[in-house]
Order: sequence, then C-alpha cells, then structure tokens
Amino acid sequence: MVKGFIKAKTKGGYPCNKSIDPKAVMPMIEIIVSIISGVLTLVGVCLTAWFSNRRTAGEVAAKLDVTQAVTDARLSELTREVREHNHFARRMPVVEEQIKVINHRILDLEKEAK
Repeated sequence: MVKGFIKAKTKGGYPCNKSIDPKAVMPMIEIIVSIISGVLTLVGVCLTAWFSNRRTAGEVAAKLDVTQAVTDARLSELTREVREHNHFARRMPVVEEQIKVINHRILDLEKEAK
C-alpha cells in the first residue's frame, strides 16, 4: 500500500491501476455510520414505545374493569331509588284521596257536634 492511498482490487483479487483517495471514502463511511445509527435508534424507540404501551394497556384494562364495576354498582343503587320513588308517586294520589275523605268526615262530625 502506498501512504495515503488504498489500492483497489478487481473481482479476481489482482490490483488494478486505480487508487481510491481516503478523503473521498471518509464521507461515504460517515454517511453509512449515520444511517446505521439512525436506524438502530429508531428501532430502539419503537421497541420502547411498544413495550410501554403493552404494559400500559394492561393497566388501563384493569382500571377500566374497576371503573365499570363501580359504575354498575352506582347504576343499580340509582335504579333502586328510582323504583322506590315511583312506588311513592303511584301511592300519593290514593293517599290524597283518602285525606279528602277524612277531611269531609271531620267536617261532617263537626257540623253534627254543633
């Protein structure tokens, strides 16, 4: 090898007359190294995000189950309260009618007592 030059070889391994300038090769090597670094960084970020989301998805599913159970319990309680209220709402007209009858009887008894 000649100082500062790399001898190029042909397919058969015999030296050819062309020499490659290392200054011309260095930018190409830097570009290749940069591309490899970028690809490996991208793969690392993608894997980290995937594993993080996979773990987070399980946690979210567990929290969702708990939240759904609480919501179901609250809904059942509200349903019970609404049914109880509706029961009273159906009975109120009957009670009001009974109060009217009682008031008329009281008035009639007061008239008879005088």
